[in-house]
Amino acid sequence: MPATAPDHTRTTTETEKYATPKEGAAFLGVPVNTFYKMCLARVIPSYKIGKLRRVKLSEVAAFAEASRVEAVRSK
Repeated sequence: MPATAPDHTRTTTETEKYATPKEGAAFLGVPVNTFYKMCLARVIPSYKIGKLRRVKLSEVAAFAEASRVEAVRSK
């Protein structure tokens, strides 16, 4: 019987490692306190695991991309 191929149908977010608020803040280049407050205000998606708060960097990147402001040409 032939061996079955590994299942590659999972998305990267399913297997992505959780990051600390410190790592998320460094990713965005903002103070940790600011990042943590954004998580608590539900501006940035986060996960509460016991007493710990964690984020997925792909979701932080999506937040940053959604917050993009287009440049306007000056005349």
